[in-house]
Amino acid sequence: MSTTNYAVAPGAYLEEWLEDEGLSQGQAAAMLGYSRKQVNEIVNGRAPITPDAATRLGRVTPIPAESWLLHEAKYRSDRARILDEERLAEHAGEIHANAAAYLREIGFTQATKRSPGNLVSDFLAFHRFGTWEAYQESHEVETTGEWALAALKESKSLVDQTLLTTWLRAGEMTEAFELGQTCTYDSEKLESMLPELRERAARPDDTLLKDLNSMLLQAGVIYLMVKPPQRFPFMV
Repeated sequence: MSTTNYAVAPGAYLEEWLEDEGLSQGQAAAMLGYSRKQVNEIVNGRAPITPDAATRLGRVTPIPAESWLLHEAKYRSDRARILDEERLAEHAGEIHANAAAYLREIGFTQATKRSPGNLVSDFLAFHRFGTWEAYQESHEVETTGEWALAALKESKSLVDQTLLTTWLRAGEMTEAFELGQTCTYDSEKLESMLPELRERAARPDDTLLKDLNSMLLQAGVIYLMVKPPQRFPFMV
């Protein structure tokens, strides 16, 4: 869905109607039962369209009360979105270029750093976080502790945070990951299967991955391969 980079106050519709009718704000105030100052505040977007104001405007103008309230809600929503995107834009430089490219490749966003607020907003939506601070805090929690990203520690590679989390989140969105949520891990079963797994892995063919996945599933393990972003350290 396309969005605008501006917000139209509902007072603009009132001003347009006054001009079409050849009415002054003072005349409108008398018709609405408001002071001229109140009408001027509405026209200039400094005062909101309250339910009471919407009811009065619905009687005086051809625009129904419900529409006035919808215009007001849209205006407030657009203003909040624009301010939010302005704040988010400050973090656009923290998103790795390949992470952004990956999101575009999988069809989650069309934004680039030319529209930084949109890019960060889509990045956060992909990761299911409401703010950049919440995303950062979650990453810090997940990268500390005994079991935190052990493979990356062993690789001795410096992996960009946004690149890593984007790849991991892509894996979480697969059917295989969802299946894994219902599995029960059986360490003894997995250990007993190691000789069989090694033997099958030594005979690469077109069904190797499918066979390994079926075998591992018996021990509650999901074998999941997700294409990583370009130049991901695991690919070096």
